[in-house]
Amino acid sequence: MGDMIQLGGQLVEAQQFLPAELLGGDVSNFHLAVKSAQLRSGSRIDFSERGVTVIVGSNNVGKTTLIRELVNRLSAQMGADPNAYKIVESIDLGEQSSTKDLFAWFMVNATYKTEGHQAGFVRGARQNPFNVLSMASVWDSGAIGKDRLWDIASYLVHHSTPFDRMSQVGGAPIRPNFTDPPQQPMHYFQDSEELRQEIDSYSQRVFGEHLTVDYLSANSHFRVGRTAIPAPPIDRVSQEYRRELATLPSLHEQGDGMRSLLGLLIPLVTTPFPIVLVDEPEAFLHPPQAVALGKILGELAERKHMQIILATHDKNLLAGLMGSGAPVSVVRIDRRGDEVRSNQLNNEDLREIWKNPTLKYSNALDGLFHKLVVIAEADPDCRFYAAALEHFLKSSSNTLQLSADDVLFVPSGGLGEMPKLASALRKLSVPVVVSPDMDVFSNQATVRKLIATLGGAWGDFEALDRNLRAPFSSPRSPRTVGAVLNSIQVALQGHENEKYSTNHRKSVEAELHVDSVWREVKRYGLKGFRGQSRLAAIEFMEKASKVGFVPVHAGELESLSDVAVAKGPEWLPAALEARSHESADAQRHVQNILASSLVVMEH
Repeated sequence: MGDMIQLGGQLVEAQQFLPAELLGGDVSNFHLAVKSAQLRSGSRIDFSERGVTVIVGSNNVGKTTLIRELVNRLSAQMGADPNAYKIVESIDLGEQSSTKDLFAWFMVNATYKTEGHQAGFVRGARQNPFNVLSMASVWDSGAIGKDRLWDIASYLVHHSTPFDRMSQVGGAPIRPNFTDPPQQPMHYFQDSEELRQEIDSYSQRVFGEHLTVDYLSANSHFRVGRTAIPAPPIDRVSQEYRRELATLPSLHEQGDGMRSLLGLLIPLVTTPFPIVLVDEPEAFLHPPQAVALGKILGELAERKHMQIILATHDKNLLAGLMGSGAPVSVVRIDRRGDEVRSNQLNNEDLREIWKNPTLKYSNALDGLFHKLVVIAEADPDCRFYAAALEHFLKSSSNTLQLSADDVLFVPSGGLGEMPKLASALRKLSVPVVVSPDMDVFSNQATVRKLIATLGGAWGDFEALDRNLRAPFSSPRSPRTVGAVLNSIQVALQGHENEKYSTNHRKSVEAELHVDSVWREVKRYGLKGFRGQSRLAAIEFMEKASKVGFVPVHAGELESLSDVAVAKGPEWLPAALEARSHESADAQRHVQNILASSLVVMEH
């Protein structure tokens, strides 16, 4: 009903009722977005002005509060109490569109209505006409475009919460007069076949279900599915069609996931807003549905020129957004006492990181929603350390304010991938500790790269590195046949009944490649170093712990247990059943990781 007026039951062109000085704008030139927000902590967030900004972080850091305070800032009146805001100090709306372009947008997206002595624009639930001269005065005032939208905010800003979304699918009473302006989303669907097809396409895409409008009940609403009989003209409704329609369940009777997702999309389809703020859009959704919703939101932001700012706990939603092609930036917030700080990745940097398959196809993105990520070499390492951490936190005085759920263990798939994974997560401002086996020192290049990736200066470690590896640089005695046979046995132990495969061959080659002295380090840890070399290794690791580099002091994962199975897939269940994760060495390693995390999380 854009560009129309509701007057005495008649629909007429709205522009004839507007002052000449407000006409002549171009709706395509209208632009409104939150450019940035200054936080009380001193951090600043720059928002994607036509795209999606994703607010992430661990539980209880203030994501929902940040969204709510942005909404309140946009609609705040003059004289509002500045102490009411705990996180957001101020916002900036950036460059302001002209008043003519603003009214061009209203001519397309709202209805002009006269009601008694009042006349002005109405839109959706806002049915009290807003006088155009008052609206122009507000828009032209000094504060608009700087830090608030005042009374215009309800026309231009949409705030979606998990609780509000459920009410969007409940239907609406039929309007007394079909020429009345639409007040509820269902009224817009009644007026537009195009909108009905759009929301139906989203329902099919995510849930595989059509939506059919029920115009026959007192409250028009969606039913799920299609009738076998095509809908007849409104003045020729048959009993057969009534019976068919009655067999379709109502949308508001469906599960929480379907109601929540469509309850989020329905207002965006019927009354697109320049600024949309959403809290937990993934609520009640299964992972594939969250991915699909992310893609749809990105597409809507692009096609309807909306700025979407959302807070989420779900990497699947983020994956969907990245697959939509829309500009996406990620803001990770964390709380230190009462202070909330932010770190940000813009669209270009995020796209570059997204190319890393180690990040894209692992559980690494879950690290965005945790207080700490620990990178280990393989999945068994992660599962064993997670069990050891849980026992440590239960059996010790936990002064870290960390729970086991706050820490995510991520397998890197090998030493070579550790620096890549650590680098990607650090760019997302996620606190990271890497925990390889002790034989990482056999490859100086990897150690050096890890230290640099974690923010350390190699110059601070170079002399210690030279001293700790001095014995390994000396000429070594020729390897005996017995030593070779021992290497093969170590590589294949636990796999005796398996068919010899390429992976087994690689394990043998890897064992044969490692010098015997480095094998001792892997097997015995710090005890594998001798004399001054050990002192240098201890000092190196103490210093490295401060940047998040924590090798297994006992040597390797298997050194933390004395079960009969030395390696292979049977090792982990055997070690956990033997409660090896509760051993002194395992608990000491967890303690080393947590000590390192205290320093890492402070930076």
